[in-house]
Amino acid sequence: MSTTHKAHCLILPYPMQGHINPMLQFSKRLQSKGVKITIAPTKSFLKTMKELPTPSVNRGHLQVIDWMANIYPMKTIGPTIPSMYLDKRLPDDKEYGMSLFKPMANECLNWLNRQPISSVVYVSFGSMAKLEAEQMEELAWGLKNSNKNFLWVVRSTEEPKLPKNFLDELASEKAISLGVPMVTMPQWSDQPTNTKLVQDVWEMGIKAKQDEKGIVRREVIEECIKLVMEEEKGNVIRGNAKKWKELARNAMDEGGVQIKTLKNLFPS
Repeated sequence: MSTTHKAHCLILPYPMQGHINPMLQFSKRLQSKGVKITIAPTKSFLKTMKELPTPSVNRGHLQVIDWMANIYPMKTIGPTIPSMYLDKRLPDDKEYGMSLFKPMANECLNWLNRQPISSVVYVSFGSMAKLEAEQMEELAWGLKNSNKNFLWVVRSTEEPKLPKNFLDELASEKAISLGVPMVTMPQWSDQPTNTKLVQDVWEMGIKAKQDEKGIVRREVIEECIKLVMEEEKGNVIRGNAKKWKELARNAMDEGGVQIKTLKNLFPS
């Protein structure tokens, strides 16, 4: 009598939104191959999360995983983006995943859908980084002075750091796998490494330089935004962003690195 064994993966992500969501998305890919999945987040994360749609998101570092694979016996998987934004192999996979904060998705999407393509600056520092009040003010006015529409993710706990009357001033006023050029302002953890890759390896963005106090001033922010979005010398950056978008999509296609890795892990 033969016994059929079914693979069962236990997923143990670091309990932060930017780590759990990519693992959720990877889990959906495994599940589509017939693998049983158990995800084990911490109790504290489950208590604070606001919603649990279907799995999740983040950018796969294609070139860096390749580098690690040459040293350690590991395979590359990525980018961990909802399928409907890339390969469309999982037709119901449109959601990024869990959220530690109450999102304003509908309001943001309704506004974005009224804007011209490639006209909006998106600003986010993740779920943990905290800017000093002075940096918040410089960023706020740098964004406004760029004369570009922008969507800035500001946690409610950080709102008091915004300049006085800033929201009143705005009352009248669409990433790697998505082909978006970047302006980076690394704060901590892996962000300096990511910045190095974005600027010097992938050449699809620039780092906004700090002054002697460690503050990125409004003039620098304004200049960087205009460079990557409209100036002629930003053509290379914008072209490279589109190139990496295609490489990310190719990784997800039949014969791509992700499909090959999943087939090697779980051959049918």
